[in-house]
Amino acid sequence: MDAAPLLLIHGFAQTADSWEEVARLKGWPFFRVPLFGFEGALEALPNASGEPFAIAVDVPGNAQRVAAASRGPLKSATAPDATPQLNPAHFQLDAAATQLRALARALEKAAGSAPVTVGYSQGGRLLLHALATQQPAAGDQLPLSACVLESAGLGPGTDEQRAAFAQRSQQWAARARTQGTELFMDWWAGLPLFASQRQLPPERQQLLRKGRLSHTPEELAFSLEGMGQHRQAAKAETLAALEQLMEGSGVPVTYIAGALDEKYSSIGRNLAQRFADQPLFSLRSIPGAGHNTHFEQPARFADACQK
Repeated sequence: MDAAPLLLIHGFAQTADSWEEVARLKGWPFFRVPLFGFEGALEALPNASGEPFAIAVDVPGNAQRVAAASRGPLKSATAPDATPQLNPAHFQLDAAATQLRALARALEKAAGSAPVTVGYSQGGRLLLHALATQQPAAGDQLPLSACVLESAGLGPGTDEQRAAFAQRSQQWAARARTQGTELFMDWWAGLPLFASQRQLPPERQQLLRKGRLSHTPEELAFSLEGMGQHRQAAKAETLAALEQLMEGSGVPVTYIAGALDEKYSSIGRNLAQRFADQPLFSLRSIPGAGHNTHFEQPARFADACQK
């Protein structure tokens, strides 16, 4: 990855804090910015010094709670006045994708190199949607040095699947509003997808829960309604965008999944089969991890991310 900055996008009900441990393990200078309102924050980033650094994005839902102060050896690039109020329009996947493309272009200009962009789960779907809907001819492109997808869905394969995703998101949003954050996140943590996380040491589970409880019910509901899988570009468009990224732009793509996460491991294997003749595609399986590999096995994730 040389000196390219890393642009890290977290998943649903997380914050940019979820990437801090990975940054520490690799010795990357760490910054965080809100997706909406990032402009003033980028002034604090280093210039093209030849050394990589990590910048984690706070997607809508918690940007208003990003602290401007530095924590320990990590740094915040969040401008004190860049604390937007809750805005439902910011929870739309198309709007977030437009902002992500603008952020990546600004980061490329500030750092002197296109970023290596890493998206986990919902963050990975946001990354894929930004690729599938970009319009380079209009100057709205997503510059990348490399694309890393962690446990990311590829979008609805059919209209029927999109409708099913929409219905599920609506049900989950209603549950969040009715139950409140704590009860909803307790239910969420009990889903089969997160079974491996229930085997983590108690202090790790508490840290995970702390991040999840930092959201209000309305933020969770807006996120499910506006950024759910039903909003993502179709699977065929996603695959075409990945193919263009590798064949047309020469950008490597890595898919990372936990060995204990059969659902997303299967997605990774299918991608590897589809791109079997593409040398720029690689699949990484993280032993001992389920859906959230960068939290469950941060050292192994960081190593896989850099290969």
